[in-house]
Amino acid sequence: MPKLTPLQEEHHVLEFLTRTNRPQSVTNIVDALQAVPLKKAAVDRATAALVARGAVTLKEYGKAKVFIANQAAIALPSAEEQAELDRRLGELEEAATSSAAAVASATASVGDLSATLSDDAAVARAAAVAAERADLEGRVRAFGGGVVLSEDARAELERVYAQAMDAWRQRKRVVTEAVSLMAEGAGKKPAEMYEKIGIETDEEAGVDIKGMPPCQKPARGGRKRRRGT
Repeated sequence: MPKLTPLQEEHHVLEFLTRTNRPQSVTNIVDALQAVPLKKAAVDRATAALVARGAVTLKEYGKAKVFIANQAAIALPSAEEQAELDRRLGELEEAATSSAAAVASATASVGDLSATLSDDAAVARAAAVAAERADLEGRVRAFGGGVVLSEDARAELERVYAQAMDAWRQRKRVVTEAVSLMAEGAGKKPAEMYEKIGIETDEEAGVDIKGMPPCQKPARGGRKRRRGT
């Protein structure tokens, strides 16, 4: 196998750090890239070059050194945007639940009409169903001030929300692992290190990532599946 150029070495190291997006030591990188292969000297050269041009961040905890891909490229929504996403998703969930109930009711009505009703009873039931439909359509028009969110707009909101939640999880994992490494090197507990550094945890901020609404992912293949149908 021909010898890799310095740029090729840097490419392999940066691709691994970006893909894993977590603190990695030189030993971790060498072990992960054995198939390339990259030896310790090559990884040392590559990480030094990547740190010099800002593509990778170096953190030192005593004698321990860890590298992580530059996090500046990850865009997070503002608190206002996050709150708006939460509000709209809540409205969409409520609307989807109501729509599912309406569809179930209409389906049952159609089944009744086609089964055992006499002509007179069918006419009366049809009138009742028409009145119910008019009432439901009025509620739909009233929802959101007369604006019904399109499926594309809903999908975009869900995409942005999922992106924000992924970024939150990644940042939380990175911080947790970095603080654990620092605490281990300093002979302290992680909680003491959080307080010493001045990092506010999710618990202190009154938020819980596990309590957030789950991300809705579009169905694979074909047209997107509507909720509640």
